[in-house]
Amino acid sequence: VPVFGDLVDEGFDTFFVNLSSPTNGVIVVAQARCRITDDDPTPSLSLSDVTLVEGPPGATNLAVFHVRLSAPSGITAGIGFATADRTATAPSDYLTSFGTLTFPPGVTNQMVTVSVRGDNRFEQTETFVVVLANPFGASLSRSVGTANITDDDDGELDHIVWSNIPSPQ
Repeated sequence: VPVFGDLVDEGFDTFFVNLSSPTNGVIVVAQARCRITDDDPTPSLSLSDVTLVEGPPGATNLAVFHVRLSAPSGITAGIGFATADRTATAPSDYLTSFGTLTFPPGVTNQMVTVSVRGDNRFEQTETFVVVLANPFGASLSRSVGTANITDDDDGELDHIVWSNIPSPQ
């Protein structure tokens, strides 16, 4: 029986060969099960970085991280994710997010979306991360993605406002 290879990571395949109507003989075992073992590499998961502008007070911008599977798979793959503070802190700068991403067979891209909260404070670029863990159906090649939140507030304006406040007598 010819077996045709492919480049898709998948579980094993099984087929049966059935024998019938022997000529000049007797069939002792009429069916044989054949198993094809997959020899394709397991695809790997990686996570992007993202840079976005903070936005004005009350606004919510979205940090969109792309999680990519290196090759299409014939089986379902997935990964857990969670946010973590660096110089940005939840919930004042962004909203905590966690969960599981699932990649059905053939899907190679999913997204983790995190809400970033705007304010009117002049500050340096702040960061938080998304961390991937516990993959299934795939390996893990890049497990941490960094969000850089660029400030859009005017430091000079903050200085002018503060300098106009009268000092106590």
